Amino acid sequence: MSSAPDAVSAEGETMMQLRLRGNACFADDPAEAVEYYTRAVQLYEQRHDKDAACTLDEFTKSAGNALTCLFKMGDTERCAAFATRVLACNPILAKANAFYGLCALQDPSLDIVSAGCGSASAAAFVHLCRAIYELPSLEPNMREHVEQALTRLMAERVSETEAFAQSQEPGVKLSRGQYGVGVEAMRTIPPFVVVASLLSPFSVGAYEGFAGQGCCVECSKPIGFDDADEAAEEPHEDDGDGKADKDNGEGRSEKKSLTCATCSMLVYCSPACADAHREQHEKFECARMMRLSNMVESIEARKLDVPEQFFELAYHCITTLAGMKAKREGHDRILTLTAHVDEVIHSLHPIGPLMCDLFKNEEETTTLYTVIGVLRCNALEVTDPSGLGVAQALYSGNGITSFFNHSCTPNCTIDTAGRSITTTRTIHIGEELTIAYIPQLYWPTRLRRERLSEGYYFVCRCPRCQNSDREPFERALSMERPTARKDATKHFHSIVQTVCTTVRSRRTADVSQRDADELSKLLSDLLAHLFPFHYLCHEVRNCLTFVHAVLGQTQQCLCSCLDELLLWECLLPGALPVKKMKIQNALECVQDLGAELSGCSAALLPHLSRLALVYDADGPI
Repeated sequence: MSSAPDAVSAEGETMMQLRLRGNACFADDPAEAVEYYTRAVQLYEQRHDKDAACTLDEFTKSAGNALTCLFKMGDTERCAAFATRVLACNPILAKANAFYGLCALQDPSLDIVSAGCGSASAAAFVHLCRAIYELPSLEPNMREHVEQALTRLMAERVSETEAFAQSQEPGVKLSRGQYGVGVEAMRTIPPFVVVASLLSPFSVGAYEGFAGQGCCVECSKPIGFDDADEAAEEPHEDDGDGKADKDNGEGRSEKKSLTCATCSMLVYCSPACADAHREQHEKFECARMMRLSNMVESIEARKLDVPEQFFELAYHCITTLAGMKAKREGHDRILTLTAHVDEVIHSLHPIGPLMCDLFKNEEETTTLYTVIGVLRCNALEVTDPSGLGVAQALYSGNGITSFFNHSCTPNCTIDTAGRSITTTRTIHIGEELTIAYIPQLYWPTRLRRERLSEGYYFVCRCPRCQNSDREPFERALSMERPTARKDATKHFHSIVQTVCTTVRSRRTADVSQRDADELSKLLSDLLAHLFPFHYLCHEVRNCLTFVHAVLGQTQQCLCSCLDELLLWECLLPGALPVKKMKIQNALECVQDLGAELSGCSAALLPHLSRLALVYDADGPI
């Protein structure tokens, strides 16, 4: 073996020369070859903005060759570290992500790989997906390794779940951290564990579009008016005309009891919820809800400009103040929750005076404004099974529900069907349990922070946001092609938002092939300037999936849906509800297509059945 070259390149040596010297010993002496390739990479890091000979193409070649040698030598620790290093210069270097994932599979003990993903297997899957998205031609070579990562994830879930079930010790506790009180893991928690219940909110605020009847005002169960009617009707045997009439009369009476005949501004999901809430409503809510209804009618008739959140905030203020007066559990904690009163009232002006007018000085202005702030900063959205928001709920009991902080890489999620907060991945001792306050986790850091600041009045400092300048795929979300027009992202952002908002606002019956054609052309225009994993491309794909589904274009729907899923897998580990929904939609498409499935070449199609098992996604497998 010849002596390795010096770490620092000799004067006059170019990246190409160093790479060629590495190539000369690539087969016989990979360790020496790595030194030459590393020097070429170092030269790029130091001089790419000064020396025209230090090109990204040369950097990519030397970096890829060095990674190949390190992995071939079995030096997974150095290989993973080198992959991280070169991704700092080229965040979409597919080969670096591929080797990062392979190292995680070969050496699960690598802390550098498993940090923030829950396990090395989860990290491997994330990085292998990134490699495939960035360079689709890698997919056939990566297919076996992706399967291996998914198989390990399933095995880990089984073993961790069994270990967790053997102990009755508490899994979480409240702890005070840098940004206030949060929820911390006291032992290793597997995915799909319920860590908090959403069955007992302190108060519920319905959205205006559902006229107060989007969910149960007592327990927040999502429920439409038809659902309430169905819940009220007990099945009965038709033994005769007289018996049937008697039962139907009882059914109508019971149905009426699930709404308020006086204000018609709320609904209950069951007689039990109606009985539990009726006294509070009659004493403290009903008159104010009728007043709110009249006020909204007056605002609409006079075409006054009021904040769009007025109805939901007013409704929720009514139920929250009623809960405080009725001394519901947690009533003494409401005014101690984070409120940011001045910022909220200022940003939502004239919400303050409007509220005072609604409550007719029956409440102290300070108390009223504090409740408004508390609701804006602490309420969680209630969604129906499709993910559509129907209301907001505030939690303030003795449980931990109100203490879950936000993260742009959440390890827990709100399970709409189970009405609980559930873990999405393995959470280790000492980790904070977090949820996402916004659904747009595919947005780049600046936009996520803006949305959180506007909606919740804080600047997000989660690890993903804090490290956004150094996290490769975070940078990739807004990367433009070298040949892109000037300010391509800025140019297309408003266009994409306008087109997608217009299409999504249509009634299903009004969606047409023209919408599909317009979106397809827009996506094609975007791809001429932006990389396919750019957040704007994902925005358009999401809208396209919806349009294809409505139009019955199953093949296109499947491909678009799986492209969306691939981006989510590149972004975040774990069983997020959006992933489960994409998998379920894709499974339905696969079943409908049958023998015609060969027309879809989506990278995750070969792994769909295994993904369904990993994420507990129901559907034909």
